[in-house]
Amino acid sequence: MNKQTYLEILTEQIRCKKVLPLVTEELSAHIEDQKTEYMSEGMTEKEAEEEAVRQMGDPVEVGIEMDRIHRPKTAWGMIGGIVLLSLLGVCLLYILQLRLGNQGVCFFYGQGIQNLLDDLLKMMIGLGVMVGVCYIDYSWIGKWAKRIMVVMILLLASGMFGFGLEINGASNWINLGIGTLTLSTLAFLTVPLYGAVLYQYRGQGYRGIVVSVLWMIAPVYFVLRIPRTFQACILAMAYLLVLSVAILKGWYKVKMKRTLAVLWGTLFLVPLAGCMKIMMSGPSYMANRIRSMFPWIFEGNIEAGIERDYQRHALRKLISGSQIVGANKYMGQTALEFTEGLNYILTYILVCYGILAAILLVGTIVYFILRLFRISFSQKNQLGMIMGTGCTVIFLLQIILYIMVNLGWMPTTSVYCPFITYSGTWMLVTYIMLGLLLSIYRYQNVLADQTPRMYQNVKETCR
Repeated sequence: MNKQTYLEILTEQIRCKKVLPLVTEELSAHIEDQKTEYMSEGMTEKEAEEEAVRQMGDPVEVGIEMDRIHRPKTAWGMIGGIVLLSLLGVCLLYILQLRLGNQGVCFFYGQGIQNLLDDLLKMMIGLGVMVGVCYIDYSWIGKWAKRIMVVMILLLASGMFGFGLEINGASNWINLGIGTLTLSTLAFLTVPLYGAVLYQYRGQGYRGIVVSVLWMIAPVYFVLRIPRTFQACILAMAYLLVLSVAILKGWYKVKMKRTLAVLWGTLFLVPLAGCMKIMMSGPSYMANRIRSMFPWIFEGNIEAGIERDYQRHALRKLISGSQIVGANKYMGQTALEFTEGLNYILTYILVCYGILAAILLVGTIVYFILRLFRISFSQKNQLGMIMGTGCTVIFLLQIILYIMVNLGWMPTTSVYCPFITYSGTWMLVTYIMLGLLLSIYRYQNVLADQTPRMYQNVKETCR
């Protein structure tokens, strides 16, 4: 039996047609290697091919085994973990509301069981969206990444051009008829898309780096104009982390250390120049905000700057009496000093249940996110790897920011933590990204990595 006939019989046993290029390439390469070896021992080309095919085994049995290995695989364990963490997050909010609601602390938009049911409904819708995205072939998203990215950029620009809802001077919302979405939050969905865009510039050297940097400018600019300065900084950092991973993976024929130094140096110098301009000629309220963020520079005393930030000062005082286990001594003052609960779940875990409970909560979420990151980073398919990295980078940056704000290490601002913060648009973004990560896992043994000829040449040159 020759190679072509063998492969035809074998591939007929495989139900998932997407995997055929991967299996055919893999087995064909193996047969060719064996054929070459037999020819070196004196066999003719025809004899060597027939013997190499015979050594592969029965094509039907091998095909059935390939069908078992190379098929979409749903991560039911991970889905179960996400559902469990989501339910625990809602229950945690309700428990805190029961304990501290009579002191004026609010963990829901409103009061009563109806608000709990509303959050449960949002969670169920989010889980439904996640499962739907999971069953979408993420390579399709990667194929159309540039066009989807352009649509997202236009959506961000819509607020600035009068199509969004303006509240308190910020055009940060858009009404879709069935609900209102926050534009600056939707912008974070562009990070995995950005990874897919980078995938299309592999092997293009410094030109690819420059074009990749240009792709990140428009989303960051429009988030700045909303204005959401801090979220724009987080977005820029996420883009650059994804680009750094692509560089470290050898996608571009560039000097890695020098390139990364220039990119990260620019990331810090541009905001620094903006801060200096605000301090010299900007609005006084913005200058005061910067002073409160960096009191050790302007005051020479961290505590002096914090004391002028009423919320931050109250937050630090509230957590200062935290114990290893159990409620702290300042818990009774929460209604008078710090009643914001929606963005400060970690703070109130510290206040009500102690340091160990807070560590357990954060540790569980971080462990789960790092597990997702490990799955993404170990993907053989480079498109899946970079898109998954984009999702997990957003989660990790948001968790770090959430912890720092909740512990009073940064000025109070709107923050988010997966599974324990229930904000409509952020929930949607979270479950879409989780669905994308599950899709990457589902198709990890199905999709072959399409490596362009130029990129192959670059890899060979770098060896």
